[in-house]
Amino acid sequence: MSKMLDHFLVRAGLRLAEKSSGFRGKVRELVTASLKESYQSLVADPSALNYQKVFGISVWPFLENLLLNKPHAAEKVIHFALQWSHDMERRVSSRKRGLIAPDTYVVEPTNACNLNCRGCYASSEHVGSEIPYEVLRQIDDEMKEVGVTLTTISGGEPFMAEKKNSVITRLAEHNQKKNDSAFLVYTNGTLIDEEIAKRLGDFGNIWPAISIEGFAESTRRRRGDRIIDQIRQAKDYLNKQGVMYGFSATATRLNAEEIASDEFFAERMAEGDNFGWIFIYQPIGRSVEADLMVTGEQRYHIGKKVMEMQIENRAPLFLGDFWNYGPFVDGCIAAGTCYFHIMADGTISPCVFSPFGVSHLNEIESFSGLLGPTNGYRRKFKNIQDALTHQETLVFYREQQAKIKDRFRPCVLIDHPDYAREIFTRKECFETNNTPADYFRGRTADIIDQRAKEWREVWSPKLREYAEGIVARKLEEEFGWAPQNKPMKGAPTANRRMGENLHGGEQWPYRGNMEN
Repeated sequence: MSKMLDHFLVRAGLRLAEKSSGFRGKVRELVTASLKESYQSLVADPSALNYQKVFGISVWPFLENLLLNKPHAAEKVIHFALQWSHDMERRVSSRKRGLIAPDTYVVEPTNACNLNCRGCYASSEHVGSEIPYEVLRQIDDEMKEVGVTLTTISGGEPFMAEKKNSVITRLAEHNQKKNDSAFLVYTNGTLIDEEIAKRLGDFGNIWPAISIEGFAESTRRRRGDRIIDQIRQAKDYLNKQGVMYGFSATATRLNAEEIASDEFFAERMAEGDNFGWIFIYQPIGRSVEADLMVTGEQRYHIGKKVMEMQIENRAPLFLGDFWNYGPFVDGCIAAGTCYFHIMADGTISPCVFSPFGVSHLNEIESFSGLLGPTNGYRRKFKNIQDALTHQETLVFYREQQAKIKDRFRPCVLIDHPDYAREIFTRKECFETNNTPADYFRGRTADIIDQRAKEWREVWSPKLREYAEGIVARKLEEEFGWAPQNKPMKGAPTANRRMGENLHGGEQWPYRGNMEN
């Protein structure tokens, strides 16, 4: 189906969807058909396919909620989904030729921040480095050329850069002339005023993920006394402009029970959050306190609750649990496999939570003349894709990734710390402003090892058992057949390196409100 026809049908369908559940179903079928065409031949492992199918049908309540309450945002999300399916062609083509083609990337326009939160993974300061707009545009242009659909913006506090010179909305304006990709912005929310909310509402494809720490008191304790009130005010502004927004929560040993509770998710929906990302505390950055890492039991309960909310209960939220959703995203996504990270000083790292950098934009020829002095770096790569494909540490990182067969223990850094030590001691890398002195030897290393051991031996098998049970039930309810848990003989596992695998091949029947 052509993009022009896609756009026409989405706009026509959305005008009718507010009044008719039948037309909401038609919009759903349009998106489903487009994604089905792209995905159906790319997942060879039937066990992995089970997870993709169940995840696919679980997100429709989120979309229906948007269709009913924020139709402009819903239109942008649907166009984004269609753009994703179009972009697959370029990603798949590159991967078949042995090139790295990520789905997204994370960039920091600035590492300056107006807050000073305890344990900040980025070690943000009130005054920090900045990436000029022209460099951000070059990065984004190169990534969109290879098929990136989602630009992820972090910091620091990104809206400091937006207030200073409108870099986020300028990027969105530059981008919308070419395609229907989108921008996910991780923010503390305190700088979102009426003016910025209106800018975001005008575009519709810039989606703030606002940081919280659990309930209000936990957020106040880590971020400051008045922060929760500023966040709620920001949400009021965003709601008035019809902006889709969500939450970003960092789980620690102190707040894990809050995040894994029904009350937490009820509060998120009451405050109008449409999506949410859950991370577990990583021992990097400012004033590292490794014992704040969640225990294996806490991580299990978070993973179980998120799957329960999205898959079992079908809450109208799109949820991501970065370390427990390995089965849904085919394991570790770092080092260019699905994403990578560019810091505000131009450092390239495999992952936002990597304790080391591996390259720099000054090593890339396409950035000559944009960054000023090379500061001793030598040009090694033609462009970002060339760097991702050939930089030796990233190559070795992906080789270590490929050894990980257990998708419930996907993370190179915290689930397989021996792999991380081998990567960063054998290959070219350098410390950044968030590198702990004892990451490889000492208290931090010991606690990472302890958490990895208890997760491997006790708790990840329990999460696997729960996940397999819920997937089997949903397949029976929705498709009427029992799951196949054994991979086909000789078949590769679900492989993003060949294509995409977020959804399954058959049409996803949905028996919820959209067809009532």
